[in-house]
Amino acid sequence: QMVQDQDQLMDPAEKEAMVNELMEKITVEHVNQRAAVLFKMVTEFADGTLAAGSSAFVSTPVKWDGHTPFSEEALKQILRESMENVEAPLDEMVPDELLPHEEVMQLAKDSPPKVVKLERDEATGVTQGRFANGLMFTHRKNTQRPNEITVRLTAVGGRALETEATSGAAIAGLACWLNGGAGGHSAETISRYMTLHQLRHDASCGTESLTFDMKVATSIEGNLRRSFAMMRLFLTSPDFSGNALERYKQRNDRHHKSMFKSLERSTASKFFSKLMVPKDAWKLKELDPDVVRKLTVDDVSDLVMQQWSPANMELAISGDFEVEALEEEIANYMGTLPVGREKQAWEGREDEMFSMELKGDSVYDDTVTVQDDEARAYLVMGFPSTNRWGVLNSGGLSIDADGYDVPKTLSDGSPYDHKMHVNRCLSFASDMMSNLLFEEVRTQKGLVYGIRFAFKPYKHAKSGVASISFMPKGETLDESVDAVKAVLKRVIEEGFTAADFEGVKGPLVTKSREAAVTNSLWIILMEDLQSTTNPKDLHSITKVPEHYEAIQLEHINQVVQRCWAHALDKLTICVGNSGPELESSLEAELQALKKTE
Repeated sequence: QMVQDQDQLMDPAEKEAMVNELMEKITVEHVNQRAAVLFKMVTEFADGTLAAGSSAFVSTPVKWDGHTPFSEEALKQILRESMENVEAPLDEMVPDELLPHEEVMQLAKDSPPKVVKLERDEATGVTQGRFANGLMFTHRKNTQRPNEITVRLTAVGGRALETEATSGAAIAGLACWLNGGAGGHSAETISRYMTLHQLRHDASCGTESLTFDMKVATSIEGNLRRSFAMMRLFLTSPDFSGNALERYKQRNDRHHKSMFKSLERSTASKFFSKLMVPKDAWKLKELDPDVVRKLTVDDVSDLVMQQWSPANMELAISGDFEVEALEEEIANYMGTLPVGREKQAWEGREDEMFSMELKGDSVYDDTVTVQDDEARAYLVMGFPSTNRWGVLNSGGLSIDADGYDVPKTLSDGSPYDHKMHVNRCLSFASDMMSNLLFEEVRTQKGLVYGIRFAFKPYKHAKSGVASISFMPKGETLDESVDAVKAVLKRVIEEGFTAADFEGVKGPLVTKSREAAVTNSLWIILMEDLQSTTNPKDLHSITKVPEHYEAIQLEHINQVVQRCWAHALDKLTICVGNSGPELESSLEAELQALKKTE
C-alpha cells in the first residue's frame, strides 16, 4: 500500500500510523527468521560453501610487518571459532531504567525543586521559567507532529572557552561526554536503551555554545521521564572515557590528513587565516593534531563540565505534550540538579572569550595548492559583516543597529520588533545575492560551475562574515572575480531592484510560514530566549513570517548600504589550485613550522 500510494508523497501522519500498525504484528520469531536468511552467507561460508552472489575478502595494510597473510582456511577457522559457544555480553540485557525513578523522587523530597520564575504567554503559547538552581526552561506545545517532542539543552561557551594551546578540547570533550557512557552504563548499553525506546540524542560544539538534543517519541509510555533521566545522567554522572578520547584523536588525525587532499577545505582554511587576526584565527581553522594529541581526559572533561552548570544552561522544548506532566518531570529531574558554579567561566570576560576579531584588510592570496589528478581552481572571497543583532565592531569598522527606518507595525497592527531588523534584512539580501550571482556569473556569462553566497552572523561576538565561494571554469579566474565584484559594487551603490526583491520575498515568507509549525524552528526560536548575553526576548520570536512580510525593498537597501558599504575595500580573496604536478602547500607549511619549533 505504501508503494502504491507513493511513499515519498504520503501524508507523514498516515505513514507513521501504518508503520506503527505493522510494528504491532512483528514478533521476535519474524526477526529471527529474517536474520537467519541475512546471515546465512556467513554461517555457510564457515562450513566450506559460499552463498550465490556473495564474496569473502579481508582488507589488510599493504605493509603489515609481523603478520601472517590471511588464507581462505584461516578466515574460515576464525569464523568457526567465533560461532562456538556464543554468549551475549553482560550489558546486552538493557535495564528498564538507567536512572531509578525512586532515587530522583527521594532527591526531590529531600530538596524540593523551587521555581523562582514562571511566565506564560497566551499569544505564542510559550512558557518561560527558572529554577532556584539557575536552570532556565522554555517550552511550547506543538501538535503538528503528533507524539513527538524535541528537546534542546544549550550551554553558553563552546569553543570560546578554549585557548590556542587547548584548541579542540571542547569538541573532543563533548565527543567523550556523549560517547563514553554515563551512570556506570556503557555507551553500547545507552545506545541500545535509546533504540529500544525510540529515543534519539546528539550533541554539538559550536564556536559560542554547546548543545545537547533529544527527540522523544511520546507514543511510548514513560518516554518523557526517560528522556530527562538520560539528560540528568549525562549531566551528573558522565563516564569520560580514555578510549573515547583516543578514538576522537584518531578520527581527527584522519580528518586533518584528508584536508591536504581537499582543494575546498585547504582554500577555506587559508581564507580564515587571512580574514582574522592571529589571536583569533585558530578558532576557525581545522584542529591541529599535534595540539589534540596532547589533550588529556582531565583537560577535556573540565572544559565541558564547567559549561554544563545549571545557571549556564537553558532548556528548550517543543512538541506534543501535556504541560503539567512535562513541568513535573522537568522539576524532578532538572530542578534538583546541584547548583554548580556561582560565576561562569566567561562572565566578565565576554569581549575576550567571544572575540572573533577580523583584520579588515584587502587581501589576495593564491598560494594554496593541492595534488590532484584534475587541474582546477577554487576561490573563497569574503568581507566583515554584522552579528545577529546588527552590530559590527571589528576590523577597524564600527556599525551599530540604530538609526534605520523600520516598519512601524505588522499587517495586523501589532508592533514590529526592531532588534532582529538588520539580521532579517540581510537574510533577504543573502538570498538576492545568491540569485544574482548565479544568474549573472554562472548562467549568463558561464564563468563558473557553481557559486554560493553565505552569511554567518555570530551571537556573542561583535562581528559576522559574508562569503562567496565558486569554482571558475578553465582560465576564467580573473574574469569571474571581476564579475563578482561588479555585482557587489552595483548592489552597494544602487541597491537591489524590485525584480530582485519579488523573486525572493514570496518564497522566503512561504518557507517561514511552513517552518513556523515545526518543532525544529521553535527550538531555534526559544534557544537563548532567557539568556542575559543577548537582547533576544519574546517579541523577537513572535509572528516571524509576518515580520518578514512587513520588510520592504527600501529597508533592505538601507541596511545593505550601511552594513556592506566596505565590502570591496575590505575584501579577502583566497585562490586554491590543484593539479597532478602540485603538492599540498598547507602540508608543506606545517612541516616547515614544525622544523622551526
